Amino acid sequence: MIEKKHTFLTDKKTGDRYTIVAEYPITRYKCGLKAGDQVRLKKNLTVTGYKNRPTGEVHPKGEICTVLRGSIFDGEVELWVRLLDGKETGWEDKRESISEWFEYIKRNNKGNKKSGQKKLLTPAPHIVRIAAADIYNERGVTYFKKGQYSKAIANYDKALESNPRYAPAYTNRGAAFLRKGMLEKAKADLDKAVKLEPKGKREMAYYHRGEYYKAIGKHNKAIVDYSKAINLNPWDFDAYNKRGEVYHQKGRQKEAVKDYSEAIKVNPKYAAAYINRGDAYLSIGQYNDAIADFNKAIKMNPSNAVIYNERAIAYFYEKKFKKAWNDVVKAQNLGLKVHPGFLKALHETLKVT
Repeated sequence: MIEKKHTFLTDKKTGDRYTIVAEYPITRYKCGLKAGDQVRLKKNLTVTGYKNRPTGEVHPKGEICTVLRGSIFDGEVELWVRLLDGKETGWEDKRESISEWFEYIKRNNKGNKKSGQKKLLTPAPHIVRIAAADIYNERGVTYFKKGQYSKAIANYDKALESNPRYAPAYTNRGAAFLRKGMLEKAKADLDKAVKLEPKGKREMAYYHRGEYYKAIGKHNKAIVDYSKAINLNPWDFDAYNKRGEVYHQKGRQKEAVKDYSEAIKVNPKYAAAYINRGDAYLSIGQYNDAIADFNKAIKMNPSNAVIYNERAIAYFYEKKFKKAWNDVVKAQNLGLKVHPGFLKALHETLKVT
């Protein structure tokens, strides 16, 4: 049941139409809940963060949440709940999603008309302002995932106009600036994000600032920031992989191998870490280990020409020249231009053998 109309706005930069809800008009949801109901989280639910990575935290056992009025975004109803610590979060208005996460429902008493009830259901103006920033930020994330970085930045700009201290938008805009090669703007945003975010929530700001330092060749500073990201989230396999790449560039292959191994431990299907660890093994002459990693990476990405080329090099040093040649042919068929010097050396060796 919708009590009040919502407002449509148009982004002048992108031309996109979207909805800002200042009064959270939805009081009853399709899933059966209504504003004022209390629900209890199921036990031992794992908290996930950026890119659905596990954070290592577990939701408090049996935490009671209060159902708030809902909003509409892109034509979809978003169910809002207030957690025990006062934080508010959105939820899908779907029965299966609610039943997956919640196990107990306490109905709102219609006869309860205490003075505090209206205040509970209607967010204060500053909360509405933050919610608007969150909507712009989420739209920016959607564009970022599609590789449309200019549109992402335009939405992050809007988020920060709505709330100049909204740290996630600085982090995300900094990441978008990095993708566009606008390094100094990226650094300024990421520094701001580190200052504004609470200490325990700076993982992605440190991660992306590590990317910035890696891009400009300041390897030691990159390692420091990647390490800070890992300390905040030991399950961040991307950060392990990126720090491993910096160690690799510095010639510290044993440390690189250790980081790639940690990334694989967290995410055994992370092909990039297998490729990188294979390259590190190649650099220190552990060719059989390199081949084993390239084999796993090829199973995950059989159309990646670079992996065949890298495995061909490992086979060459293992004196398995026919296998090396077969991999070179596969790499070429997939469109890779193999280094002429390697081709010449492989031809000459095959003639002798």
